[in-house]
Amino acid sequence: MSRIALVLISLAAAGSVFADDSAAATTGGQGKQAPNFAQVQKRALARIDEGIKRLEDARDCVAAATDMASLKACKPAKKADSGNAKANDSIDQ
Repeated sequence: MSRIALVLISLAAAGSVFADDSAAATTGGQGKQAPNFAQVQKRALARIDEGIKRLEDARDCVAAATDMASLKACKPAKKADSGNAKANDSIDQ
């Protein structure tokens, strides 16, 4: 996957960042102070950078894998039972 595709995926995943921040900015004078543009931009860029780093780390791991066991080791550990994890597991198929 190209670097551009990784960036686009990260931007799509970060879309909720902008929705959350724009909702906070429109609260008016209802007790919450709206963050200024620079703060919102800084947080959004930091989250995008974190997402890009995770994707690059995952890509490097998959590229270095030499067999199925090492490929499976690249998958992030599940935090909690996500219900039907096997249906969403593309490496095990």
